Amino acid sequence: MRGEQDVLTPEALGLALRDARRSASLSQTDAARLAGITRATISSAERGQGGLTSRALLELARTYRCAVRIAPQHQDPLIAQVIAESVDHPRGAEDA
Repeated sequence: MRGEQDVLTPEALGLALRDARRSASLSQTDAARLAGITRATISSAERGQGGLTSRALLELARTYRCAVRIAPQHQDPLIAQVIAESVDHPRGAEDA
């Protein structure tokens, strides 16, 4: 499943990571090599068992071409829409 997910538990993070890896068509071994971490670390994280440093999480996000966002659980819908639009259409993107 490619897209935004609410991740509030280690288990949900593991499922989101697994989905992102599969969407990127990568095996755990290939993802580990590209992200510079061990396959065991990916396996443990995907099972919701933790062991993932913030650096490793960011490397996996880069490898899977995903973003990591921290946002309030309860956000004004108008603010959420503005943020979503800015992510979908960042300034200067049309110049690239």
